[in-house]
Amino acid sequence: MTLTTEQLQTFKIARYEFQLRASAEAVLPPFLGSTLRGSFGHALKAVACSMPHGDCTQCFLVERCLYPKLFETSGRKSSGLLGKGDDAPRPFIFIPPRPVTDSTFLRARDDLLRWRARVAGGQQLTFGLSLLGDACIDLPYVIYAVSLMAQHGFGVDRASFALEAVAAIDVNGNRELIYTPEMVRVQAYEQLETTLSALAQTRLIQLAREDGAKGRQRGAASTLADQNTGLQQPIASEARVATEQSGVQYRVAAAGMRGTAHLATSATTRSTPIDNRQSTVGDVLTLRFLTPTRMRIKGGVLESPSFSQLVRSLSRRLSMLAQTHANAPLDYDYRTMIEQAETVRTRSSGLRLMALDRRSNSQERTLGMDGFMGEISFAGSAIRDLLPLIVAGEFLNVGSGTAFGLGRYSITSSDC
Repeated sequence: MTLTTEQLQTFKIARYEFQLRASAEAVLPPFLGSTLRGSFGHALKAVACSMPHGDCTQCFLVERCLYPKLFETSGRKSSGLLGKGDDAPRPFIFIPPRPVTDSTFLRARDDLLRWRARVAGGQQLTFGLSLLGDACIDLPYVIYAVSLMAQHGFGVDRASFALEAVAAIDVNGNRELIYTPEMVRVQAYEQLETTLSALAQTRLIQLAREDGAKGRQRGAASTLADQNTGLQQPIASEARVATEQSGVQYRVAAAGMRGTAHLATSATTRSTPIDNRQSTVGDVLTLRFLTPTRMRIKGGVLESPSFSQLVRSLSRRLSMLAQTHANAPLDYDYRTMIEQAETVRTRSSGLRLMALDRRSNSQERTLGMDGFMGEISFAGSAIRDLLPLIVAGEFLNVGSGTAFGLGRYSITSSDC
């Protein structure tokens, strides 16, 4: 038996949108994911740590402390893919502003020194954050940590921001304001938690509707809306910087050797609630990789994965998350799934490698985050059976660096 959406019922997930406002002009990295993740870690430790030495390896509170639970997750469940003490997937996923260039992706290390994103003073910066499993109940601590990290500032110049609002995103992409600095407590956030099963089922029904609409208008050009994180519209009625589901998109424009980028804006709308009709999908699938996707095979970084390589990577991530953060491990026929995936061929590929680095303070060195971006299309009858896994990946990302927001993609079309 291959994976079904019902098996994803054990995955609890909660999705949020954070709005910050720049206190002054800020010049930020081209991809903000690693900056958000690193700043969040420092702020979370400041919130949670009770020991003056700050060393988790010497702390007898470590087994009950929020910081290692969220940020230094280990393989606490010793069976399956993870051994005791092994590095485990984090129970959070940042959904940062997307780096987009006007003409081509950044392909050389020197490009990283020339491209920056500029946020004007008083401008809003929006990003998403998903919490998984038991981390969902820790939202008040997470909000407090985000507020601290915003005050401390981002980028080389430590430009500070102020947290203005937090909204919870429901299964249909609708938002509910749950926190502003004027509120004493976070409002009823636990009622808005959902499961990966519910998100996947809703997304499959949406794809079926889109397929039906294309069937009635065969031959007409169409662009599908990316709904997998629900970040499409402002919390408040006032205008703000928000594009697609990522909140803010960096539009990079060349400006000599010290080029800068400005934030692009677009109007967005609330998604329509979806009914429970049975989903159908065709034999052609097109994926758009929205952030650099880093998949390694035999020490090398893939520039264009096969469908089976994508399925293997997704299956491993899902299984590791289930082992560490779900209520029960997954039980499906992995061998049969891979055999099915190997029958699917690549129809066309417009993927290109994007050069990206991040600075690791813990390792005191610069690490590569190169990954592919763009669109790729696959064809094969097995796509129908494997679509629940692909849809789940829209909410969980794929490859390495997923907590930073790497490996994010959307299904842009599925043709009957």
